[in-house]
Amino acid sequence: MTDIEYIASRLSNEELLCQLAEEAAELAQAALKLRRVITGTNPTPMNYRDACDNLIEEIADVRAAERVVICAGTEDTSTANLAIESKMEYKTYRWAKRLREKEDGDDKD
Repeated sequence: MTDIEYIASRLSNEELLCQLAEEAAELAQAALKLRRVITGTNPTPMNYRDACDNLIEEIADVRAAERVVICAGTEDTSTANLAIESKMEYKTYRWAKRLREKEDGDDKD
């Protein structure tokens, strides 16, 4: 049994979802903190390197929680992961399309 399977077997779906939400909130805070460091508009004592390290740690925490939630929620994790990858590809495509459309509109000004 992997560590992911072990965690998924020991905690309820409700607890796993709470953990995922908590980690996602911490990731949001880390991203906002790094933005503050970069812009300097609202000063923070955290430096750039520490803010980047914190962001990476929070991304890892979210990914770990995500894997446990997927493991707990389905017996076929590969199908779930393929569905996630497919949605990510579509959302990335849509994001890039919007940026291209904005750039094309800016060129007309």
